[in-house]
Amino acid sequence: MCLINIKLTLHIISPMIIFSIILFIIYKIQKPSFKNRKAIKARVSANLTEAFIGIKVIKGFTSNEYSTAIFKREFFELFQSIKRTLISANILINSGVFFMGTTTLLIRWFGSKMSINNELTMGDFTTFIAYLTFLVAPVFQIARMSSQFTDANASIERINETLELANE
Repeated sequence: MCLINIKLTLHIISPMIIFSIILFIIYKIQKPSFKNRKAIKARVSANLTEAFIGIKVIKGFTSNEYSTAIFKREFFELFQSIKRTLISANILINSGVFFMGTTTLLIRWFGSKMSINNELTMGDFTTFIAYLTFLVAPVFQIARMSSQFTDANASIERINETLELANE
C-alpha cells in the first residue's frame, strides 16, 4: 500500500496515530471504572444472596431499613458505574467511526485530485481504496472490542485480589 503512493499513505497514518492515542487514554480511564464496577457488583450480589437465603433474617430483625438503604445506595452506585463505562465505550466507538470516516474521506479527496492530475492511475487509486478498507476494518473491530478487553482485564485483577486475601 505504501508503495502505491506515499502521500496517501501519510494521510492514513496520522489519523491512525491519533486514534491509537485516544484508544490508550480511554483504556486507562476505563480500567479503574470497570474494576470498581466489579467490586460494587460483588457487594450487591452478596447482599441479594444473603437476603434470598435468609441470612439477613437471622442477622437481625430490626436492620431491614438499614439493609434496604445500603442496597439502594450500592445499586445506585453500580448503575452510575455502568453508565460511566458505557459512555466511555460509546465515545471510543464513535471516535473510531469519526477518525476512520475522516481518513476515508481524506484519501478519497486527495486520491481523486491526484487521479485528475494524472499523478495516480485509476487502478492504483482503486487498489489503494481496497487496501484502506482492509486496514480500517480491523482497527474499528479493535475499538469495538476494547471495552470487552478492559472488562476482562478488570475481572482478572479482581479475581487475583480475591485470591490474595488471607484465609479466615
